[in-house]
Amino acid sequence: MGTYKKLFTLEIFHSYFSNGYCMDLEVFETEGNLKLYSSYDFIFKRNPEGFQVLYNNSRLDKIFKNNTAKKEELYFYYTVCTKDYDYFNYTEDSEYYLYENKEGSCSLSPSQCEKPALKNGAKPVFDISLKIDLTKEEPKAEKFKIELKNRKTFWKYIISCCEKDRDFSIKDIDGKKEFLKNEFRFDFSRAKSIYSFQSSEKIDLKEYPDLKLQLKDNKSKKTIGKFLAVPDSSRIYNEVVSDCNEAFSYIFVNL
Repeated sequence: MGTYKKLFTLEIFHSYFSNGYCMDLEVFETEGNLKLYSSYDFIFKRNPEGFQVLYNNSRLDKIFKNNTAKKEELYFYYTVCTKDYDYFNYTEDSEYYLYENKEGSCSLSPSQCEKPALKNGAKPVFDISLKIDLTKEEPKAEKFKIELKNRKTFWKYIISCCEKDRDFSIKDIDGKKEFLKNEFRFDFSRAKSIYSFQSSEKIDLKEYPDLKLQLKDNKSKKTIGKFLAVPDSSRIYNEVVSDCNEAFSYIFVNL
């Protein structure tokens, strides 16, 4: 049987998630990979952080001995998909990329490529191509990583209230962010006043944002409720600001 050791590992990081990893990604194999696994006695293993490929040490000794003169390099191809249709809402870049390993770097480099069709109902989000050198006597258990960034959006609070002429403001208790009151209207169909507040700058979308925002009544100087809700990644809309399309996270508050 021999002893199985790591040929390489790949971790997929995403700064949106509190633990640093996107748990909604699924890695799909190619036919070429399956043939490699069979020919070389490799084992593919998924884990929460990504995946790894193991080799049979006793089997690979023979492969090295036979193929050193050929300077053999193996290519592994993967398509990574998600069933989370909000993925591109909280991910910074919505382009489709091929991630490849470059010499001397453990971080994979992206380049744009053609997007494949759906796989088993899952939406492809990027491809991976790894070149592994098998000319050495003992593989060095290479570690690769892909670093995905979270998206930034303007946060817009839409506050509805039965009373007219209320004077509200939104305060960040840590003083990090500023929210501007930008419009007022009256909804005659529901007999409610609608107030709107918008962040003065884009804010990082996070699985669990650390902002603590409060709604203040400026006349009574009282805080309404404890903390305001934070954005849901499913409620993101594009608006034109200074001739540019900007992403806004909407948060609705009903008083």
